[in-house]
Amino acid sequence: MNTQIQYPLTTPHGRLRRMIKVLIGSMLCLVCRKREGQLLAGSVGERLDLRDRLMIAALLRTNERRGTVDRLAPLQTWLWRSGQAVEFHRQAEARFQTWWLEGASALVTPLQQLIDTHPAGFSTLCEIGCGSGLVLENLSQRMPAVPSWLGLDLSPQQVRANRTRFAGRGLRFVSADAALWIPKHAAPGWIYFTNAGVLEYFPEGVLRTLLQHIADHLGPAALAIAEPIEEDFDPSQARRSQPFGAERTFSHPYLHLLAEHGWQLRWHAFGRIDGFRYLMALATTGLATDTGTDAGEIPDEPSLSSPAASAS
Repeated sequence: MNTQIQYPLTTPHGRLRRMIKVLIGSMLCLVCRKREGQLLAGSVGERLDLRDRLMIAALLRTNERRGTVDRLAPLQTWLWRSGQAVEFHRQAEARFQTWWLEGASALVTPLQQLIDTHPAGFSTLCEIGCGSGLVLENLSQRMPAVPSWLGLDLSPQQVRANRTRFAGRGLRFVSADAALWIPKHAAPGWIYFTNAGVLEYFPEGVLRTLLQHIADHLGPAALAIAEPIEEDFDPSQARRSQPFGAERTFSHPYLHLLAEHGWQLRWHAFGRIDGFRYLMALATTGLATDTGTDAGEIPDEPSLSSPAASAS
């Protein structure tokens, strides 16, 4: 039996139920100031109780009106650091075929071409939000030329499970917040990789800071992402991130952010993975070819052959 995952920022679909939750939650916030502060700090137990859910509904409504949903990011961090994350990743293994092998693995071809073009340029592939580690293992088998493989994940329990599961396979796992860990521990020559929605949980300011730090101090580097975006959101024309979806994560203007923070876009494509609209992109910073507009041998906009990720 699967345990229900408590996505902290989801609210009822029905307008009346949502209004009732917000009203009751607003009153609770007035009388439970200490708990309000704990929620805003992401200081929560293993699961949210009814009071917490009501108060979060009110906090979400307030911050959506103010345009400050990023203030609630600690609650997202709480989920992915908790034991519930382990259950999520266990359930998500059933989607490995459709979400990765038939979907976002379209990234592998342009990434492999980049590695072939710069055989001495990259020493480590670092997956941010590696979850169960299955995708990292698959990549390591498909791209043996990369010497070192590292998976970062917020969940200490998941990282311990991964270390046991993949012992002796050349994969290293670390439990850490990537936005804090990478500036302290990463080195030039790394490929940063995300899959199935990881950067969507980063507030815009945190993502901007990380991209700029890598460009300024850790080049040459590459970034390969497969991230969901809002249906009508143009990540090249938009200038600001916007909350979207049931989880109220962020649809980021990735193509604009990469250009603004010193990255050269080498490949990108839009597709659908299990019904969700995705952007897949590969960018680099600090490589010799990044000083011009030439993207090397990698085509700008190839068609996707995957049945689960048709170009749009």
